[in-house]
Amino acid sequence: MIHKFLTSHISLNIGLWIVAFLFFIRLFIPDLHVFYIPDYAISDLFNVNYALKDYLSQTLKTNSLPFISPLESHGYPLLAESQIGALNLLNLVLYRFLPPALAFNLTYPISLGILGTGMYLLTTLFSRRKDIAFFCAVSYMFSGIVLYEIVHQGIFQAIAFIPITTYFLFAGIRGNSAKYMVLAGFMAAQQFLFGHFFVSMAQQLLVLICVFYFIFRKKFSSNLLMLFFWYGSIFILVSLPQLVQSAIFTTESSRQGAITRGMFPPELILSLFTPFPFGNLLTNPTIADRFGAYNASPWEANLFMGYGSVLIGFTLLFSYLRKTVKITFPTILVVLLIVMLIFMLGDVPILKSLTRIGVFNSIRSIYRMCIFVVFVAIILIGISADTFKLSKPVILVAIALQILGGFYHFYGYFPLISEKTVYQTPLIKKYLKPNEALVGVGFGRMYKKKLIEQGYQRVEDYLPLNAALEPHTQLIPGIARCDGFYYSLYNPTRLQFFISNIYVDRMLGMEKTVEKRMESYLQLLGCNTVASPYPLTYNKPRIINSNLYLYTVPRVLPDFLLTHKVEFVLNEQDLLRKLGNGEYDPSTVYTSYPLLINRSKTQGDATLTVVTNDPHTIQFQTQSKTEQLLYVRRLWYPGWHAYINGNQEMTIRRANILFMAVSVPSGNHQVDFVYTPPYWFASVVGSLIGYVMVFLFVVLFRTPHSNTKIFQDFLNT
Repeated sequence: MIHKFLTSHISLNIGLWIVAFLFFIRLFIPDLHVFYIPDYAISDLFNVNYALKDYLSQTLKTNSLPFISPLESHGYPLLAESQIGALNLLNLVLYRFLPPALAFNLTYPISLGILGTGMYLLTTLFSRRKDIAFFCAVSYMFSGIVLYEIVHQGIFQAIAFIPITTYFLFAGIRGNSAKYMVLAGFMAAQQFLFGHFFVSMAQQLLVLICVFYFIFRKKFSSNLLMLFFWYGSIFILVSLPQLVQSAIFTTESSRQGAITRGMFPPELILSLFTPFPFGNLLTNPTIADRFGAYNASPWEANLFMGYGSVLIGFTLLFSYLRKTVKITFPTILVVLLIVMLIFMLGDVPILKSLTRIGVFNSIRSIYRMCIFVVFVAIILIGISADTFKLSKPVILVAIALQILGGFYHFYGYFPLISEKTVYQTPLIKKYLKPNEALVGVGFGRMYKKKLIEQGYQRVEDYLPLNAALEPHTQLIPGIARCDGFYYSLYNPTRLQFFISNIYVDRMLGMEKTVEKRMESYLQLLGCNTVASPYPLTYNKPRIINSNLYLYTVPRVLPDFLLTHKVEFVLNEQDLLRKLGNGEYDPSTVYTSYPLLINRSKTQGDATLTVVTNDPHTIQFQTQSKTEQLLYVRRLWYPGWHAYINGNQEMTIRRANILFMAVSVPSGNHQVDFVYTPPYWFASVVGSLIGYVMVFLFVVLFRTPHSNTKIFQDFLNT
């Protein structure tokens, strides 16, 4: 059915893909360029997405996966945190075989083409007119809420799969087709594997609404139950490796217990009533700074769908005023629109309680529901246009306006930087010594201020300085950063405590002062270098160059240490009190597990040799006359295992709250630390079974020749 359908509509679908590639052509011609999003120094796209995808490309080309990066927070679980999108099929192919910059740029037109084709297919379930299907596809492709989500590539990729997933879901229910439901589950899994769960969460909410809809209408049967069983089974199996790792990460990270502000502040609601809120950021620093305080951008809350939809809306309004016509919308679409709108604008206790759940836990996750509101609204507009029998010239003009409007805003709003600028060596790197771990403070504010005052043309000037000082961006030049996501709840809970104190609680980032307590936090984190664009009240800076001040934090333990200087604390709060009142000894390793380590004044002739130091494997040779503690500055995280002399597993203890240690007996020994994601092999096997099932369903199962409806009122009433 799909093959025959696409054959009869091939020219229009080719047209959608051509428009998609033309829209992003400036990324490729005359040279490769990268978007620099006007989100100042906190752009997810540049500072997170691009750097993570570059790291993904590096690791895939060595035939491995990026489970953990020692460059981030001494061993941050990149795969578990998921934004790297390492398990999605499209990402695996692009970043394995193409240069990272080319793969990154190709993601945009491919995603936009998939979105257009999916929307076209979905609209044909409700209308037989090709021009209306094309209009709906173009309207969603070039709607503000979609285009301005390129500030986060993972979300943009996930949005691209909303229509195609929904199409297979609706077509499967309508035609009683297990094959289509399996394809819907597969598409939903790939959507989830792009690495950002906001959209995937809302997609599953859409499926859940369908289930409850049929239960409410008393139309739920064993056949329908089986269809949803196939959908859920394939979704879970295909995405199982990421589901497992993300579930573990949620329990370890501070994101699980997040408390959010109001879901939809008045400032963002105001942006719904103006078609062009994004232009203000280019010309009005006050507005830019005000919205920055909400960690949200007005274009992300914009519901304006574009010039084409406005034309259709006015045409329909005049037609209605001229002659009243009764429009019958599919009930399920109306239900979806209402529920998604409630989730987008809701500020009632029951919805606020949902924000305590990890995937719901911020204002961004809630107002991104308007992605689905616009999605359903465009389909309803298409149905209205079909019902009113709008003429083809009106539809064609609407399509042209929609595309031109998208081009106008897009080309006027998103500046580009060259690939060479991205990969030039940051100024700071030449001043860093081997094995230094950096914490940078104040650069984001300085960078943002300069860009607001002097314009985006200063990107080329400030990027070499800023590149190594934002979350994940340092993965490109290979600079180790000792802290995690600034202002984020994606950090492991214990790490988040220290980051919050460093940046938020009137400390280093706010008062330009390194107090004794702050120095203790830096020492514990393993931050031996502090970088700032202005002088700090601290020790004498070792480097002053072009708005760059580097300070050395004294007495920081090495990354790996064989020591007898161990102190037992009752619990983590005990150590936090020591850190706060000046009793913390940075030369001591603290653990809440009593260990029989000799506290003699001599080191015991202990020597430690690092044989291998890879992201997932660290191998040591130890020699000592007494029992020692082997301290390893890697984030304690499920999946790490330690072995002595090749085969005997050792118990890993938590040391200095965040890191790992094992007790090593006297003598000569080989100690290996190996990281394998928990349940990895079992979950990968489950995923392979899911892929095989999808293949068998696609190849062996025939699509029903007719679209016999299971429920007469599902789509067309």
